[in-house]
Amino acid sequence: MKTLVSAACLVMLLGACGGAAAAVSPAQARDATYNTDFDTVWKAVSDEIRDRYKDDGIKSSDKEQGLIVTNWKTVDVEREATTQADAKDDVRTGNVFQVRVKIVPGGPPWHVEVDGEAARYRAGMTMLTPYAHGASDEPGWVSGRIDAVRGGIYDRLKQYAVTTPGTTTK
Repeated sequence: MKTLVSAACLVMLLGACGGAAAAVSPAQARDATYNTDFDTVWKAVSDEIRDRYKDDGIKSSDKEQGLIVTNWKTVDVEREATTQADAKDDVRTGNVFQVRVKIVPGGPPWHVEVDGEAARYRAGMTMLTPYAHGASDEPGWVSGRIDAVRGGIYDRLKQYAVTTPGTTTK
């Protein structure tokens, strides 16, 4: 019986090892540092942002500062009825999103900080209304989009990834 249980455990263990590699956790991607040269990290970060946001989606890219900021990208649009009964006077409103990626100076290992911000857009208004991180009205998709960028960067650099205890980012 003991041999049968051991064999069953071995089969289960081998089955768990097979298949696709486990996805990186958001915390692992957030806390990772990359033990390689700056140019390798910069290329991975640049490629990830350009693949996600295309060249026209990049507001600024400064290798010297290790900083990339995307343009605001529309995530959702809705129509908001005005006080008038005429439907053609509806106003377009929606939410936009912007990503900022910073390679923290002082490496190797290099730490990559990723943050994003959502804001409310309303046609006719000259300024966006940003949502505060963690506020009850912040769209639920914000943290997922930030984690997706972090995960994409991690995937590109995972061969160099090390976790540094005590690393914290937004």
